[in-house]
Amino acid sequence: MQVGVRYFDSLPDALISEFLTDIEASGVTCDVRKVPALPPMASLEAYVPTAIGLWLAANYFSPMIREAGKSHYQSLAKAISKLFGALNGVSVTRIGTPGKADKTYPYSLLLSLEAEGSREIRFKLVLPINADPSDISEAVSVFLSFLERFHKDTLDERERAALASARIVGRHVIAVADVQNNCVTFPDPLNNVQ
Repeated sequence: MQVGVRYFDSLPDALISEFLTDIEASGVTCDVRKVPALPPMASLEAYVPTAIGLWLAANYFSPMIREAGKSHYQSLAKAISKLFGALNGVSVTRIGTPGKADKTYPYSLLLSLEAEGSREIRFKLVLPINADPSDISEAVSVFLSFLERFHKDTLDERERAALASARIVGRHVIAVADVQNNCVTFPDPLNNVQ
């Protein structure tokens, strides 16, 4: 398995089928899991499982697969962008205690991409709610490029410093792709906690 797909059973299977067709056409194998939708839960939005969760195993970035993986990066980014666009009109209901729920949370609760970094950390790329699908493709490409450098141990000093100061919660580091600066940033999800 190189790419994993977990999605809630409340979503139409057709959404996932089209994504899988796009991905598997490029030679990437997928492990697909349809799971029951979650009941209401209390959590910071950044750590709530999204309706569709995609994940990349560390072996996707191994030296043997890395060269073949480069051709998959573009296919993966395009397929995720297309899936993001297909989610237009689908919504997640958020409820919360007045004063505690962050009404300004800018990232999608429908789709995220996780990738194994090491045994200690896993990166979760969160995607802007109102982004254009073409922007999502670029964001995924920036994230995949970062992951490749991470696994090759070729991060530059700026990236190393940013990662060293990133908050790790339950092995997860929240990541945002900064397309304009071609880098990944690591916002602290606890900054807005009251």
